[in-house]
Amino acid sequence: MIPSLALALVAASGAAVDDAPARVVVVIGYDGGDEAGPDGALRPRLSYADDDAARAYLTALPEADRAFLLTTFDSDSARLFPELTTLARAPTRDELARVLGEAFWRLRTLKDSGRSTELVFSFAGHGDVSASGEGF
Repeated sequence: MIPSLALALVAASGAAVDDAPARVVVVIGYDGGDEAGPDGALRPRLSYADDDAARAYLTALPEADRAFLLTTFDSDSARLFPELTTLARAPTRDELARVLGEAFWRLRTLKDSGRSTELVFSFAGHGDVSASGEGF
């Protein structure tokens, strides 16, 4: 997972906690489903993107200045991560825009105060490639 890798790289660098960059984390888990891809084929609903997002969020949280979780938990995942069910926000475009606005504002504020900053972004869900070769 990218958040785990980022945390491992910071830890391996030997940087003191005070020297570590202020980290803002945005984690998205989208099980999706029933959406047509560029080829018109329906993409099946996933089962574990919400679980992957929860684990990525919990892994990154201890080192984060601020962290956001966008996912909708199914009933099994809600039982596994009850502490996250009220914290998580729906993974919609509007919510993502709001979260990114807040994340970038926080990063800018930290940077203006003299801190180095880092954005960690993690996405679990469907991806595809358009007919023109552009990933999404």
